[in-house]
Amino acid sequence: MKPNLPFRFHAAAVPLALSLAFSSAGLADTRFDEFTKKYASPAEPVKVLHAGLLGGAGTEWLAGGGFQADGTIVLAGVALGPVLDLGVKETVLGKDAAITAPEPVAKKDKKGNPEIDKEGKPKIEPFGWNHENATGFIARMSADMKTIKSVTRFAWKSGGVTGAAVDAAGNIYLCGPATDSIATLGGDVQALPAPAEDSKRSGCTHSYIARLTPDAAKVVWVRHVKGASDAPALSLDAAGRLNFRGPDFRVLDVSGKQLSAMPIPGGGGGFAAVNPVDGTIARCGEHHWSTGREPYRCPTLNIYKPDGSLLYQLYDWGGPFVGLNNLRLVSDTAIRGVTYDAQGNLLFHAWSDGGNSVALREPNDIRANAKMGGLGFSAWGAGVLSLAYVVKVDTKNYRVIGGTPWMAYQKLVNKPNSARVSTLASAADGSVCFAGGSTNGLIQTGNAIGGGEPGGEFVAVLNGDCSALRFSSAMPACGQTIVDDSSEDRARWGIVSGKLNGKSVALFLCGAAEKNSSYDTNPPPAVNTRQPKFGGGATDGYALLLDLSK
Repeated sequence: MKPNLPFRFHAAAVPLALSLAFSSAGLADTRFDEFTKKYASPAEPVKVLHAGLLGGAGTEWLAGGGFQADGTIVLAGVALGPVLDLGVKETVLGKDAAITAPEPVAKKDKKGNPEIDKEGKPKIEPFGWNHENATGFIARMSADMKTIKSVTRFAWKSGGVTGAAVDAAGNIYLCGPATDSIATLGGDVQALPAPAEDSKRSGCTHSYIARLTPDAAKVVWVRHVKGASDAPALSLDAAGRLNFRGPDFRVLDVSGKQLSAMPIPGGGGGFAAVNPVDGTIARCGEHHWSTGREPYRCPTLNIYKPDGSLLYQLYDWGGPFVGLNNLRLVSDTAIRGVTYDAQGNLLFHAWSDGGNSVALREPNDIRANAKMGGLGFSAWGAGVLSLAYVVKVDTKNYRVIGGTPWMAYQKLVNKPNSARVSTLASAADGSVCFAGGSTNGLIQTGNAIGGGEPGGEFVAVLNGDCSALRFSSAMPACGQTIVDDSSEDRARWGIVSGKLNGKSVALFLCGAAEKNSSYDTNPPPAVNTRQPKFGGGATDGYALLLDLSK
């Protein structure tokens, strides 16, 4: 079995100035040079409105949010205590439990030995959404992100935050892991019946969804359910109903009334999303299916009717068929995360260990090349590495209407380098937003804000058919916590989009450390920020606000 590494590191991590010096000395340009020049001036650039920290003396991160009609930006996140202290007196909902500062946990290799960084210090596991201290909070910000209007915190250890939404009336909805203390938050609290079928995966065993008033000062209602669950998620559909994924799928109206419940199609595990237009469900994953000559990891993408019955089975071609001499699309491939846009088009991100991947074919026709406009990235010359793909599919006929491979390129050798995508979302204007991690050689746009080496955590924005790169930037010191597990690569970013004072915008949200620990030692990028210094703890919340209007 070939190993599935998130990405591989190469010895190409050299300063950009040295790379340019080699180029000016007469050596042929690499694809790193070619695409860096191509996207130095994006055809449809976005504008960075704000980039900066939001944190106090404890450990915090941001996970979701939304936009209210008066221009207020709602940020939802997690604090691990024992203090929040964002500089504004917080409203506390519920009864606090005793809490102490979280202890760091050392990373260990497969043999159980501590992992050591390049400075000889132990590597630390990132804090994550289901930490026992996880406590949700909301910060309501002015449109320029310079002023905190209010801060609301749940009672310590009552419930974390893995998802958030804001409706047209400004009501705020949160979901996440819960404890029994979730019932102390106030408002109308009801326990929902446990699911009939138990999930095989268990990031948590108790989930909640709650509605707060637009000023976040009070809880209107809380619904909670016990049962093994991945990170809870929520979304608003086209009819204004709430799709809530906990141990199963449930639909609620805005009054908190449960309208339906059903098991997650296909059982526990995998990654699923609900189409906001017609209620169909996409579920992705992978399984092993030897070609007869080599091991093969086969991607799966199943579409289910709203009642949970199977509608379509896509990409899941047999290993022996994929391995035929007239195909040989034998690069291990997996679909790692799915989502939908407001029009009901399906978006997914995929991984492969080479360029001969079925991800480049139509979902329902292995003999047809997918019609991706793409960015021009190619994988020729690659060895074994990790490539990513971002793909948009028309759900009327399940044909590709946009997409691109995504990879880095070595600076001095004309070969691809590894990259992964961990979070994907559609923006209010149809742009495609994603985040992940890259080896050195990330292709950045001229409006990048990282300021250091082109590698590590990154964010990117493509146009609607993924044929133009609007923004790409390394984000040093960012993406340092596990926001949720909505993808196989464990998402380190939340992405939110909507209208802010009439303009389409996107928010990239995460936890950020004081300084970077890979490639360079830069601090988190800062643009028009209200908080000039790191607050403390392991991470502060971090927000990047982009203006997508053309």
